Amino acid sequence: MTSPLCLVYDDGHGGVTVKLYHLEGCPYCRLVRDKLDELGLSYEVIEVPPEHHRRTEVIKVSGQPLVPVLVDGDLVLDDEEKILAYLAQRYGRGLPRGEGPDTPWDEEPVCLDGG
Repeated sequence: MTSPLCLVYDDGHGGVTVKLYHLEGCPYCRLVRDKLDELGLSYEVIEVPPEHHRRTEVIKVSGQPLVPVLVDGDLVLDDEEKILAYLAQRYGRGLPRGEGPDTPWDEEPVCLDGG
């Protein structure tokens, strides 16, 4: 099994702040990358294979094979709308009125620390 491709986008302020599990050509993943770029955040892109059964790393992190998945510290989000709302709330530039969910996520986010 090959390991996923990792690319790091640095904002010049030192250190990667978030990881994005991503599939090239996925429009939902592109939305998240565009938002990360717009906010000027450092992030690591982890390319996942097209086949769901080969996405072992993203399954291990999020409990499911779909992308995009964003990891920010102990927080794991697995839906582009939740991710976009979280990024806007956490890092600035809120969503325009009427866009996105009322809250950043509908359920408890998955935490990497077992919580």
